[in-house]
Amino acid sequence: MKKQITILGTGNFAQSIGKMLANTDSKVVFASRNPKETEAKISATIKNAEVQSYEAAIPPASIVLIALPWYKNTALDILKEYAPLLKDKIVIDSTNALNEDFSPALRGASHSAAEAIQKVIPSAKVVKAFNTIFGASINPQNIAQVNTVLSVFYCGDDANANGEVGKLISEIGWKGIESGPLSNSIFMENMVNMGIYLAFVKGLGPNNYFGFKPY
Repeated sequence: MKKQITILGTGNFAQSIGKMLANTDSKVVFASRNPKETEAKISATIKNAEVQSYEAAIPPASIVLIALPWYKNTALDILKEYAPLLKDKIVIDSTNALNEDFSPALRGASHSAAEAIQKVIPSAKVVKAFNTIFGASINPQNIAQVNTVLSVFYCGDDANANGEVGKLISEIGWKGIESGPLSNSIFMENMVNMGIYLAFVKGLGPNNYFGFKPY
């Protein structure tokens, strides 16, 4: 039986990462407030993906991936609501603490979005991953080119959860770099702030990737 990955959210990034996960051996399910309204959009672009309610999509999942916006407390409010369903689950946090205009929401803060999420769902095993990737620049068609430069950083406090996320990254075909405890997620989130500046202020565009090559 295939393991299930449930993606919380159906926006652009959720769909981009969903396309990549659909190429693994996992069953991909999107959680939506209005599954009937979003099912056609998802099924038209992602092979064999399903859209279900949060109540139906979370319990069977082996891994839950958060792909919800941070602004207006969207991610935190939804996680608070469904916290009991996330108990003991591996939860991948791909969010970035950004305002609606993409400016940093936690500028100068001593904690990260991932650490705030862990406090909201304390019984879950939160792993920060995929947040340093621009959704517009990942798809199965350019994966060979992406793989030459892309590094997927991930960090968390549970060794087993980190290991499972590392395996998932490898299944997609990407190079994962285990990056320590969840407290290091603040560095990963700050990378994105710099990436947004380079992409949109300096005009380099979103089709760029963070890479790390050990020597």
